[in-house]
Amino acid sequence: MGMAGEELRLYRTRFGLTQAAMARVLGVHWNSLARMERGEMIISEPVARLVRLLIKAYRGRSVSVARMLNDFAKPPAKRQHVRD
Repeated sequence: MGMAGEELRLYRTRFGLTQAAMARVLGVHWNSLARMERGEMIISEPVARLVRLLIKAYRGRSVSVARMLNDFAKPPAKRQHVRD
């Protein structure tokens, strides 16, 4: 089931995210997300599924969706190697 660019933009704005933040969550470049929203680039099925899963997962939560997604989108912390 595909997703239109207008639908993607609607969900992103409902989450209260910038294009850059939403792109980090989805694992795409921000410019690709902008092109998807404008209908210049096809939204892949995995991206559409992830967006729909996020909507279902965070519906009705008392915590800010934007805060949760921004935390999710942060790059992983670097691991420090412990020497013996």
